[in-house]
Amino acid sequence: MDEVDALDHQVGDAVTLHREQLIAELRANEFMGSLLVPRQRIIAAVEELAPQHDITIHRHPSTDPDHPGTALRIKANGDLGVLEMDRFEKALATRFGVNPRFIQVRLNRYGLTTQEATMR
Repeated sequence: MDEVDALDHQVGDAVTLHREQLIAELRANEFMGSLLVPRQRIIAAVEELAPQHDITIHRHPSTDPDHPGTALRIKANGDLGVLEMDRFEKALATRFGVNPRFIQVRLNRYGLTTQEATMR
């Protein structure tokens, strides 16, 4: 094996290791997110706090085979929807002892909001 082939092999190994580390980190993040803010607890909190923050809950049949039954989708009402959603996320964050960005990700991962709502 010449030097170029050896270098290519080392780079390939480094890329594979980096990819495996990223996958492990994503799995750890998902585990921690579901541990700190479990699906059923955030759904219960959403149902309790939504009316206080002018947030509408839309119920529809779930398309997730892991969570059959009824799924929820939330949407802020009124002209100040983004501000209302921010306040709502802050209230949820306070309840769970996490930051609002963490709540945004959990709401999206559990299908309660859309990716677009998370990217504001």
